[in-house]
Amino acid sequence: MKACCEVCKQVKSGVSRNRQTRQLMCCACYGRARYHNPATHEQCSGCGQVKTVQARTEDGKAVCPNCNNFARYHDPATHEQCSGCGQVKTVQARTEDGKAVCPNCYRKRKSRTVQCADCGKEKIHAAKGLCWTCYARQRSKEATTAQ
Repeated sequence: MKACCEVCKQVKSGVSRNRQTRQLMCCACYGRARYHNPATHEQCSGCGQVKTVQARTEDGKAVCPNCNNFARYHDPATHEQCSGCGQVKTVQARTEDGKAVCPNCYRKRKSRTVQCADCGKEKIHAAKGLCWTCYARQRSKEATTAQ
């Protein structure tokens, strides 16, 4: 469903109402508003800086985006054997049959565009038959429902 974002005035899919401001906002404007809102900032348990909270540790401590990305990149649980080169690396995307593809092989693939199962546009494939925008939206919905 496409709607007009009240902040950037663009018609986009994925526009939803912000709970605090009650404005219709696209994902990009919501992210910017959250980033600049000091109420969403806490001291990071990794680096000690006061930043936006991207995740929490098992005991509920805040983790900033930089520390979360660093931890995910170095977490062996996010690594699998690449179906292209055979090396164990972080997973950038998955093939249609679910096999892992590392970042290097993903960039080298010639036909990376598919029709997104969610928005229907011809875009670069991220995972699960979705483009990056729809995949990120689905991941953020899963993260919010898990909390």
